[in-house]
Amino acid sequence: DYGISRELALRVQRNARHALNEQKRNTPESSVALLSIISEQLRAEIHFEVHSKDLVVHPFFRFYNEASGLCMRLICHSAISALLLSHGDFLFAEFEAPASPRMFFVKSGKL
Repeated sequence: DYGISRELALRVQRNARHALNEQKRNTPESSVALLSIISEQLRAEIHFEVHSKDLVVHPFFRFYNEASGLCMRLICHSAISALLLSHGDFLFAEFEAPASPRMFFVKSGKL
């Protein structure tokens, strides 16, 4: 019990179920042993193929990819990470000023 409200306990359970389902659908890269032994260049190419399609829907990144495909590959390889949120989670709050500003792309679900 630990004094946790029923509402919070339900959110924790829902989030855990959602995270497990997502993990089944999208195996984390760290769980694929082969990826740790292939060359950095091949991993960069994989990251580009996986992530670029989500970025180029934005006009800036579409132009950036056309102007500098090599730089776009670098972004896809070194600057992208996934963030899993569940219903009721906050991505950011009004007037929040993060120490490291980031850009978010919603791949599934809605805000």
